[in-house]
Amino acid sequence: MFLLSGCGNFKADNSAKLKLADHYASQADKYNSQAIKLYRELIQSDIKPDLKQGIKLKLSGLYLSIGRYLEAADCLKGIQSQEAQKKLAVAYFKNSQFSDALAQFDKLGKLPDSEYLYYYGQTLEEHNLYDKALEIYSLIEKQSENYDKAIERINAINLSEGALASENLSEIIKNAPTQEDYPDAGAVILLAEEEFNVFSDDTARYDTHMMVKVFNERGKDEFSELQIGYDSTFEEVKLDFARTIKPDGTAVYAGDKNMRDVSIYLNYPLYSNARAKIISMPEVTEGAIIEYRASIFHKQLVNKNDFITNYVVQESEPIKLARFKIKMPKGRGINYKAINSQYNKFSADLNPKVELAGEENVFSWQMENIPELIPEPDMPPISRSNPIVMISTFDSWDEIYTWWHGLYKDKIKIDSDIENKVSELVKDKNSDEDKLKAIYNFCAKDIRYVAVEYGQAGYEPHDAKDIFKNKYGDCKDQAILLVAMLRSQGIQAYPVLIGTYDSLD
Repeated sequence: MFLLSGCGNFKADNSAKLKLADHYASQADKYNSQAIKLYRELIQSDIKPDLKQGIKLKLSGLYLSIGRYLEAADCLKGIQSQEAQKKLAVAYFKNSQFSDALAQFDKLGKLPDSEYLYYYGQTLEEHNLYDKALEIYSLIEKQSENYDKAIERINAINLSEGALASENLSEIIKNAPTQEDYPDAGAVILLAEEEFNVFSDDTARYDTHMMVKVFNERGKDEFSELQIGYDSTFEEVKLDFARTIKPDGTAVYAGDKNMRDVSIYLNYPLYSNARAKIISMPEVTEGAIIEYRASIFHKQLVNKNDFITNYVVQESEPIKLARFKIKMPKGRGINYKAINSQYNKFSADLNPKVELAGEENVFSWQMENIPELIPEPDMPPISRSNPIVMISTFDSWDEIYTWWHGLYKDKIKIDSDIENKVSELVKDKNSDEDKLKAIYNFCAKDIRYVAVEYGQAGYEPHDAKDIFKNKYGDCKDQAILLVAMLRSQGIQAYPVLIGTYDSLD
């Protein structure tokens, strides 16, 4: 029988308790809570400091093994042994406390421990310190269990170079046009291949495959840095590869140190879900070809079962071959409409080819030799001067309103701060018109405008109280706050969807 109490320096009952705790810690997950309880009781008991520290090390190891990283770090603080300090660095990393982790790893230095070195390298990568990460990974010994993982990271960080494998790609490159074929262009888009797949569970995947030949400095400026925008709330980006094919035919691949994932609206936390994956292409020279293949996975559609997209035909550079395809589950179709057809001087077929392929309805467009859209002074916006195919699965404006009403109806609520501000604005105003003007002028002048056009943030407004508190918002956010403030004074007001002159919607 184990006695689970005691307050001596380390009496027999404490020894039994430690033995039982160690036994529980070595067993299946269902015994973790018992082991933690016993370790904590021992730490709280009156035992020698060195014994207490040893138990804290055991408890921190258990916390690390079950993913309770913050508790592991708290357990290790104040223990000065090298083993505890190494575990603390790892706990910080696993808890995403990357700055604390880096400070801890740098303080300890290059210790001969493969797991420690691997997480040191991971921490350096989080801070974009790739050269130092490569140095740390290279210290991991070949016979250690982390060696293979370290080699994977070294290969992912480094640029790799090799011959082209695809005969098809070699043929495209061989027949690629030159600057003489397009004297006014900075580059030519050899292939723009896009595919949007809607699945039966109302998720979707957008795939893109691009090949661009660079002619001159302007082309280098345009295409040396690629940007893939996405909404991190509902979307995930996967890059299959990005490479520069040099004029001699060898390919240089972008590694992790050439990539970063950033917030598009860095200074506006309300829109932190609008992000971009940026790839800085390596060794881009005149005559080089940039190629990448990527996918965006959509966890849900805009109203959970519909989507809206626009296919813009012309770009700032000429296009040799463009393919666009939409795949829908069998029995589902799309609505589409071509606009600005009067500018389709190059006879592109703006109507899709429709076919049934297995369990999918496939709508596909293919266009060749599309000229570049040359900018002119005071030219109309792209939405008025470029052939565009507008595509949606919504069948009516009523459907769109029903969806959008669900996005904003619960956002038009005020709190005491808004109520006090409205009272201040209208205190000397006797008519509804004067009250309306005062509230409108406040929203127009004191709420900073931020243009948000991507992902869910492009459709869904924020709560009125958040907009008021942060003092910024996009057009729909400003409208929601305005409506909320007007309604608080008994003035009827409703948000309305209206496309601007340069809008594609």
